[in-house]
Amino acid sequence: MNVKFKKPPGFADIFIYYNGILHTHLLSKLQLTLSQAKEIHELRISVLGDKKTLMLATGENRYIVPTPEALDFIKSSSRSSTVKAYAFVIKSFSQRLFIKTAISLKDTKNPIAFFVSDQNAIEWLLSLEP
Repeated sequence: MNVKFKKPPGFADIFIYYNGILHTHLLSKLQLTLSQAKEIHELRISVLGDKKTLMLATGENRYIVPTPEALDFIKSSSRSSTVKAYAFVIKSFSQRLFIKTAISLKDTKNPIAFFVSDQNAIEWLLSLEP
């Protein structure tokens, strides 16, 4: 694909192709932060305006999970109103299987969260106890 715009902010390479796809290739192994999510959004708006955008996300080594604050921003109506669709490239079969399972559970009435360590998961579970 022909690149219209490229900016490497450090945590990711960001490409905007002439067909309107915004490709974020995450380089970090750490969670995507709120400030990083906002930086990608502001860059997209500055180049493409409020036009609904096709979003492609890839990672250097594995799928990167956003922090809870970044996820809230990504799901916000002001941001999601300018996104037409998301595509995620996840090379690991086990990660794809896990994500498909998580997506199928998202409509459950029970709280669901994802963590990078057992200890954080246990602390969260215990915080739900009355």
